[in-house]
Amino acid sequence: MKKILIILLLTFFANSNSFAKDGKGHLQLSDNVVRNFMGYLRGEIQGETSLQNKPMVFWITLDGTGSYHWYCPYGGCRSGDVGKQRRACENAYNTECARFARSRTVRWDNGINPKGKAARFNSKMDLYEIK
Repeated sequence: MKKILIILLLTFFANSNSFAKDGKGHLQLSDNVVRNFMGYLRGEIQGETSLQNKPMVFWITLDGTGSYHWYCPYGGCRSGDVGKQRRACENAYNTECARFARSRTVRWDNGINPKGKAARFNSKMDLYEIK
């Protein structure tokens, strides 16, 4: 019985979102990344906006020069396999990536970002409001 309990506990801790660490620290975003984030909020794919594209997760490189994101075709999506998402971002830019936002909420912890509803963005914001 002890072995089963130990195996269950180890499995639980091994399957926790160890890859889902949100980024933290000072971050300077390039103009291109800010524009990509604005497009991500609006559901744009190659300049075309779609109401079916719901923002799911937005990853950025630690130097703030590259971004990678996923959409959800319906409203109730879960974030999926964050390890695969992070590796896809890292493979695209050959550098380390971290999660910047989940859905429309910025998750990056730099000590000054607001938390909760104050950290949410909407698709109607212009570039100046996002910056």
